[in-house]
Amino acid sequence: MLLKLATSGHEIEEIVNLRKRVFVDELKIQDKDYQDVFNDYFCKNLMVMQDRQLLGSMRVAFDRYSQRFYASYFVTASSQRNRTTGVFLVGGMLRIMEENGIQTLYADSHQRILKEYLNFGCEIIGKPYKKYGFSCEWTPIRYQRSQCTSVARWMLERSRHFLSSQQCQWKFLVKLILCQTIQEYEIVLNSLIGSRQIFSIFPILTENLPSSLQDSTLTGVESIQTQSARVWLESKTSSLNSGNEEESSFDRINALIPQRRILAVKHNSPLLPMAKCYAILTGKHLQAIDCFSKLSIDRETESVWVWMMETDFNSNEWDMLVRHSRKVSLGLQLSKTVADCSIATLRNYLNLIQPQTRPIFFNPKNSLVEWNRDYHRFAAFGDSHQILSKGESCMNFREQSFCRELLENGFSFGDTVKRLNLEFSSSICSQPFLLVGDPALHIISQQSLVKVPVSTGVC
Repeated sequence: MLLKLATSGHEIEEIVNLRKRVFVDELKIQDKDYQDVFNDYFCKNLMVMQDRQLLGSMRVAFDRYSQRFYASYFVTASSQRNRTTGVFLVGGMLRIMEENGIQTLYADSHQRILKEYLNFGCEIIGKPYKKYGFSCEWTPIRYQRSQCTSVARWMLERSRHFLSSQQCQWKFLVKLILCQTIQEYEIVLNSLIGSRQIFSIFPILTENLPSSLQDSTLTGVESIQTQSARVWLESKTSSLNSGNEEESSFDRINALIPQRRILAVKHNSPLLPMAKCYAILTGKHLQAIDCFSKLSIDRETESVWVWMMETDFNSNEWDMLVRHSRKVSLGLQLSKTVADCSIATLRNYLNLIQPQTRPIFFNPKNSLVEWNRDYHRFAAFGDSHQILSKGESCMNFREQSFCRELLENGFSFGDTVKRLNLEFSSSICSQPFLLVGDPALHIISQQSLVKVPVSTGVC
């Protein structure tokens, strides 16, 4: 038997097909149209092989929304459900944890294999529940390296010589298609969606990759490969489908995505193609609407991210969005140009790949925001999020302490701003804070990752 990590699109397709055979066809517990909540191309997918046949697989994934690492899709072919396959898969998972300094890993276990998890040191942390896309109940569990058992150490040693340090590092290859016009971007995007390549290849509206994205230490990726849209389209072996067919393909996927996290954009906005791309990649439900007063927010809606051009400002719509910031986790993305939005979209997506451990920076200069002179920059988190305050009054130590405490205790950016508004609103300023950035995202809020990767040989 051989333990390895998937390194190609073909190997990931093999893994996905095995999952479908087991979870959809054999066990009949997964919806056939289930949209995966993780992108396999930015996960570590473990494979157990024998004579070039895939016997079992498992992946380690990172959830940006909860800032947690997860083990998921522990699956073995029906004819190969033996102890050795499971040992290799769990050992490979522990090897990835070891190399990246991951201290805590979460999973949801089916009752049939719960004992396997508990045997090497996992603990149950909640009651069984049903989750999106599955008909069975799952038990939430957690593994902490500090609670390592002798069984776990044995599994780790069995897998160590199969997986090198470089292979296990939490870095990924990113493939970009450089588009010169928005029309070219739409053609490439539609083709990627229709052929299901959208999860491994990302279109971007630029002739040359910006210097800010060329340094892999900034983007958290191993390397970036680029290709011009013209060359990529010419290399297609089959003709592109018609626009209506591709549009319906996006609509089918979008209809299957739960409306817990909404991305809103005007249907006639030039930002719509980028919004479609980002919505599919991140599992957000896209609402393309005539005006922002048509936003549909119901009980299951946890967050709303509104994408706007600076030319979209309408006083009535703006007032409505500001009022929503007190009722729901809401954020804005404002773009001067379509190209700026495309770069920001890519940067935001690359932020999803790995944990964000940067500190919150509170602006001591109380600088005004260019696009709305009523608001000041209150706090910033890298280049992905800004919290704005209305007027100069909301800049004292109490607001800063309250904001920092919420973020460090696991509240999302959107929930933090909503609570800031509830705590510090007044008759003069009912919604004193606004968020620029994805409201659903968190900063890392627990000791699940050490700053420097360790490889001590001890689980």
